Amino acid sequence: MSPSTTPSQACGNRFFGMTMTALAPQTHFCIGLSGSLAGRPRDSRRAGVCQEHAAIEAALKQQDAAAARQAMEAHLRGGIARLFGSGASD
Repeated sequence: MSPSTTPSQACGNRFFGMTMTALAPQTHFCIGLSGSLAGRPRDSRRAGVCQEHAAIEAALKQQDAAAARQAMEAHLRGGIARLFGSGASD
């Protein structure tokens, strides 16, 4: 996946791409909100997010739908945990 290719483009699902575009403003708001409410320094949160993104990208590159789903679910659970605490996604 090239740096200019988004995950929604890489997966080839135009409806996913449209959904991601529609959710972009809310996503950016939530990222900012979670950053302002988090008790951990930004750099330590960023490392986990980057690892989650790398797992999603790797699954998309391999065209492994099951791994992509698992990586995306882990990313969403991680986001909930970063925002509300580690036990919130259970």
